[in-house]
Amino acid sequence: MREAQVSEPTVAIVPLDDRSVNYECLQMLGAAAGLTVLLPPKAWLGTPWRAGDTAKLGDWLART
Repeated sequence: MREAQVSEPTVAIVPLDDRSVNYECLQMLGAAAGLTVLLPPKAWLGTPWRAGDTAKLGDWLART
């Protein structure tokens, strides 16, 4: 009998900004929960002092 392959659930997240708690921690939490976490490039995210590139983030989310 063949076993069915079960893939990990995948979730795409647009973090609030580029701080570690909003970016790296999402990957760690997702891995702990058995999820594949898709995140946009950090360079596109804002900082507490600068807005992110919303056009690139929106395009990434639409494609993902």
